[in-house]
This record gives sequence, C-alpha cells and structure tokens, in this order.
Amino acid sequence: MLNLTQALADLVVRLIPHRLSHLLDKKIHLTAPRYVRRAIEFMHANIAQPLTMQSVAEAAGISIRALEVGFRDFKETTPAAYLRAIRLQAVREDLRDASNQQPLRDICLKWGFFHFGRFAATYRAAYGENPSDTRRRSGG
Repeated sequence: MLNLTQALADLVVRLIPHRLSHLLDKKIHLTAPRYVRRAIEFMHANIAQPLTMQSVAEAAGISIRALEVGFRDFKETTPAAYLRAIRLQAVREDLRDASNQQPLRDICLKWGFFHFGRFAATYRAAYGENPSDTRRRSGG
C-alpha cells in the first residue's frame, strides 16, 4: 500500500507544474528504493571485506543490472564507485586520527586498496591533497 501511495504522490508532483519542476527532469529523487538502501547498508556493514557487485546485488535481492540502474538513477554513480567513495572516506578518517599510527600501506590494505599508486591518485582527486598531507595536518 505504501508503494502505491508513494507512486500516486510522485505522479501528482510530476503532473502539476511548480517551482521545483525543473529538478524532476534531472532525476533528483528524495528517497532511493529499498533495494538501493539495502545495498548501501550492506556495503557499510561489510566495508572492510572483499566485496563483489554480485554479493552486493544478492544482499539487496536484485540483479547486478538492477543494482547498476538503481545507483545511476538515485545516486548518480555506480555501485563500485559508491563503495570506493565510502572506503576512501574510511581511509581519510583513519589518517585524520592522530592516535592511529598504522603505516599508510596497512590502512590502504585494511580498506581494500591494493594498488597504492592508483589509490594515491584517487585520494588526491577526491580530497585535493595527498594522503600523507592529510596525516601530517592531523598530527599523525
């Protein structure tokens, strides 16, 4: 019943012109479907585990294709890019923790980054600084 109510509300919002109508054309949605939320929860719960998109799709109860489409439509990214982003954030949190004295290599491995040159480039693109700069600024 909730899905029907949500679908009707969505239809009304789309059919009646209003000041936010232009945003609807860009596929900006307020809530992602349950399967996308389940996939995200699974990724967060298993962030340090070696995950495949097949395992994420299975946890969400959908096909890999549906997972890809759902993430593109509701998160404007791919599931793999989303997973990489939350792993990058986990690395950044570890680097900012002054009490964490693990070597950068160990932190990268812990969060699933095995190619250190590629990791450094991805980190720099995401945060505008090198991982070592983040650590240095945090007193680590």
